[in-house]
Amino acid sequence: MPRHGATLSVIAQVKCCDLTAMAMCRRLMKREKLAGTWQIILRHNAVEIKGRGQNEL
Repeated sequence: MPRHGATLSVIAQVKCCDLTAMAMCRRLMKREKLAGTWQIILRHNAVEIKGRGQNEL
């Protein structure tokens, strides 16, 4: 899923960039159907996977 990686890099750049980058990020977020929500979902899934791995050990 290269599109997700590209969006993540854009979001990372926005933190230290100008309003033009913000506008680009908003367009990408619309395309991704709210990039922030899938970021939270990915983080939540990563935590679950870590928890499962520890329980199995």
